[in-house]
Amino acid sequence: MQEKKQGERMEVRIVSPSANIVDEPGTEELIKRAEEVLKRNAINFSYSASCKGKSAFLSGSKEKRAKDLMDAFLDKNVNAILSSQGGDNSNDLLELLDYGEIAKNRKPFFGLSDITVLLNVIALKSGIITYHGLDFLWGLGKNATPYTEGLLTAFLKEKQLETKKNPNTAKWGSIANGQGEGVFLGGCLASFCLLLGTEFDPLVMLNSDYLLILEDIGESKSLIKSKLTQIRQHKQISLCKGIIIGNFAFCEQKPKENDLAVEDLAKEVFDDLNIPIVKIPEIGHCVENIIIPIGARGRIEGNDQNVSLKFL
Repeated sequence: MQEKKQGERMEVRIVSPSANIVDEPGTEELIKRAEEVLKRNAINFSYSASCKGKSAFLSGSKEKRAKDLMDAFLDKNVNAILSSQGGDNSNDLLELLDYGEIAKNRKPFFGLSDITVLLNVIALKSGIITYHGLDFLWGLGKNATPYTEGLLTAFLKEKQLETKKNPNTAKWGSIANGQGEGVFLGGCLASFCLLLGTEFDPLVMLNSDYLLILEDIGESKSLIKSKLTQIRQHKQISLCKGIIIGNFAFCEQKPKENDLAVEDLAKEVFDDLNIPIVKIPEIGHCVENIIIPIGARGRIEGNDQNVSLKFL
């Protein structure tokens, strides 16, 4: 991470690589609350040129959104980059980014949801670590708590990336016992699957042991199972050494789907791999997120009594 001299305040650049934020209900109030979180922790912030822009459902053309992200990486005054929110169209940017320049100007880049696409591709093509777990509008504007604020400020100011459990959430659980070690990949299930089979396929680009984090919002259980099966059928599935199931928000059962849990679907789809599958509620949409370093190595272990997560 880019260093600041003693006494200087950190600056975070807020970018909108996907959906526009102006159409979200209560946008101004969410922005105000997110700004207050940063001010309270003595973190300066600035907005990219198109951060609050609107071009139909996007914040701007793909060229404008790509330029905003590149400008944030190249700006020497910016220490970290925070996505405003997700959407659906981050993959527009993949052929427009200069991954070599990003590698030369490495700095933390945060996001989740559709930003999963950028987190995984930038991490692997630029050789930097990106961070799944917080965004501006929802992570700070709506869902910020002392837990999430503490994780963010500990990382930005003290370079400490913590794996502590949130005391206000359900116990971490083991779906399939075991231990696994590899590079963290993944994020939003639907967004991650957009990359599979393309020239930006993370599993092919990495080509070594990985741990997969999966979460989502608003998908039916039948579609979730279909996408899990898509991953199971990938040619690099033998390199998967563990799966972390996060929060699947508003993924309601249709009457014909019965009362199926995502954990049960994951166990059914991946059971023959004999790898650990664990449930960590602090990952995903609509929750207080732990920060996961995409592109970094980690270890998970689960048994009937305990689940542990370590960043290596």
